[in-house]
Amino acid sequence: PSTVSLNSDLDKTVVASNATDLADTEQNSHHQQPQEPASSFAEFCKSNSIVLLAAAPLSMGLLTQAGPPDWHPASPKLKHACRNAAYICKEEYGVDIASLAILFALAQVDIPCTLLGMKSVEEVDRAMELARRFDVGRIAEDSTTEKVLVEVLNVEEKEALSSILDDEYGPFAGVWADGTFQWDGVEIADEHWSKVEGGTEEADLRMRTRTSADEER
Repeated sequence: PSTVSLNSDLDKTVVASNATDLADTEQNSHHQQPQEPASSFAEFCKSNSIVLLAAAPLSMGLLTQAGPPDWHPASPKLKHACRNAAYICKEEYGVDIASLAILFALAQVDIPCTLLGMKSVEEVDRAMELARRFDVGRIAEDSTTEKVLVEVLNVEEKEALSSILDDEYGPFAGVWADGTFQWDGVEIADEHWSKVEGGTEEADLRMRTRTSADEER
């Protein structure tokens, strides 16, 4: 995953950013590749009764038609690959890559919750429309991710997904080959905290003080 953090407010809960996005999906059986951290990390959590939550299935805008903000930490090569994937989905199959990415994330059977940011009523409505495809009556309890995708994707979406996940000719083939499909955001985080008075230590102290005050109430 691109970013992994432990939420101290939740018992044994880990949030793995981009753990299930389309550009970071070497664990998918479509690829005959060695397992990447997203897969082994999920298996570790499952074997230790740790709940794994996925965040940012759209990779902070990478997997959208509009593309990411200028400050996005992904490599230029990955940004280019995502633009190509969005183009292929839209122009060749009439599929919105953001919707496909959300469906792909929700279909991951080992990750029970996906956190999705939305900034408008329209986006909320669209997300709800996609979520309704996961009718429990249609999906068996022992289903695999591949079986769930077969149930929830329409014909065009299946064809688009197959095309962009082609590990030889698809838009992500290059970044999968050289490992540039991930980022950790450390440089951006360091730059941010360098501008904050007192840095991480004072910020942590302020947070703990505020938390203690709230608990006393």
